[in-house]
Amino acid sequence: MTAKILIQTLATSLCLLLVVASPVAAREAPFESLPIGAKARLGRGSISLVTYSPDSSRLAIASSVGIWLYDTQTYETVSLLTGHTDRVTVLAFSPDGRTLASGSRDGTARLWDTVTGILRHTLEDHVGRVTRVEFSPDGRTLVSGGAYNTARLWDTATGTLLTPLNPESGQPFSVEFSPDGQTLVSIRGDNAVLLWDAATGTLRHTLEGHTGGVTDVALSPDGRILASASWGNGTIRLWDMVTGTLRHTLE
Repeated sequence: MTAKILIQTLATSLCLLLVVASPVAAREAPFESLPIGAKARLGRGSISLVTYSPDSSRLAIASSVGIWLYDTQTYETVSLLTGHTDRVTVLAFSPDGRTLASGSRDGTARLWDTVTGILRHTLEDHVGRVTRVEFSPDGRTLVSGGAYNTARLWDTATGTLLTPLNPESGQPFSVEFSPDGQTLVSIRGDNAVLLWDAATGTLRHTLEGHTGGVTDVALSPDGRILASASWGNGTIRLWDMVTGTLRHTLE
């Protein structure tokens, strides 16, 4: 009787093990049990960001586990990038796709080799979370924006801090390059848009006129016109990037 009970117990335990293990196995297999139309199941943990490389050969997925790099032809894992001590908030590929920049709530930005998965540089100078990372069009410079309205320009080859930008405001900093890489456009917390010289970090123009917070900016393909949108009075303004003068107000 005792042997029979033991056998039944073992059988029950094995069945429970298979029930528990099956969902895990399904999650580990990228091509099994997929919804109709889906090609693969990628990533592990809580997913926060997804971005493709410029040539679409790599897919970067930021999760609570780390940053997953996938080959988009085979959907095989290329690398799992770990090292950030808090959630990754932003990702950006370099123009040639060989470098991935990541920013985190841990106050650092990091540069990764997308072929080997090796960490190239850890960029440490922000006080709070990093809210923006973007490469210059030639890939030689990275701009990172962060809390307390700070931004930093970095040499991507050496990881050296080139120029800190610290306009007076307490809002998170959003910043991006113009198409020619010569100008940085940033949104300030007091309804203004700032234009900076990307080489020197010198402020060129302060574009003022919106009566509410600026929520978004967009540059024309030739980089000559900047559009800024505000929630305060529901307007869009078009600015001359060379002179900093207002061209039109769209109401």
